[in-house]
Amino acid sequence: MPDHVVALRERLKYLGLAVLTVFNTYVCASLVALALASLSDHQLVLGTVPLLFGTVTVTALTVAFLPRASWRRVGLGPGAGRGVPLGLVMGLLGCGALVLVALPLGWARWVPIEAEALRFDLRAMPVLGLALLAVGATGEELFARGLLLQCLARALGPAGAVVLTSAGFAALHGANPGITALATCNTALFGAVFGVAVVRQRSLWLATGLHLGWNVAQAVLGVNISGITIRLSDLNLRLGQPEWVTGGDYGFEGGLLATGMALALLAIVWRLPESGTSEPMLWDAPHEDRDFLATGLGGIDRAVGAESGRPVGESEDREADAGTAGSVDS
Repeated sequence: MPDHVVALRERLKYLGLAVLTVFNTYVCASLVALALASLSDHQLVLGTVPLLFGTVTVTALTVAFLPRASWRRVGLGPGAGRGVPLGLVMGLLGCGALVLVALPLGWARWVPIEAEALRFDLRAMPVLGLALLAVGATGEELFARGLLLQCLARALGPAGAVVLTSAGFAALHGANPGITALATCNTALFGAVFGVAVVRQRSLWLATGLHLGWNVAQAVLGVNISGITIRLSDLNLRLGQPEWVTGGDYGFEGGLLATGMALALLAIVWRLPESGTSEPMLWDAPHEDRDFLATGLGGIDRAVGAESGRPVGESEDREADAGTAGSVDS
């Protein structure tokens, strides 16, 4: 079979798997949301837990049946102890820097909290609030930058995968209160920051920590998170005029201040030293060629004449893991 035909077939298979990942996650998350609705009417719970549960379930099933897939290869290898804290610090400092810019220029001011106007007042339960923010950030990152990004990177390359998942990340927020064109662009830009973090660090940990740190900082400072009012403290920062700069009631993501910060974070993430170990990712696995049978999910599970039953490419995987890590990140 000609090499270009084999390559096209493989790309189409992984594009199809990406579509199935989105569809199956939606179905699973919807079923979990229906079940949870009978137990709780807390909208933040219903908006975060189902996505995480659905994504974990779909990823686990895919890892179990897709040749060469593993939790490490979808970004959940070692490195959480370094990536998550670093991301948290970056997110907290990034949001704090915007406050230090906005306050002296009169673009923001501290105001009393109007509890009746809050959608989620978690000041009496800050631990629960932090837990739900962590669930939300982890679910969104595992969904957008986990298996989905890996399948798209296998089909289109890491750059194409980052672009598509960033657009999808923005679409996830398309129904948020007060969404604008600039807010949508900023959300996609932050999605690119998280996607580049996954590609450069070869794991989800930095992206998850950065996502969580950014959201926690806004909730603690009293800034709306993508149009949603979530309060964890008695601080309440109101972003004023001009809204196209500050973001206004939508939160920082609705203004040019956040655009600048996202670009700064993108540059920082790109320049960060790589992780100490070159973790193999799903896009690193050797591609099909004429010596492979197009059988099984993904079409790369057994080699012609491999009587021993050993999975195809164990030696090739080791070579690819060592040899392609640098080329992917370059």
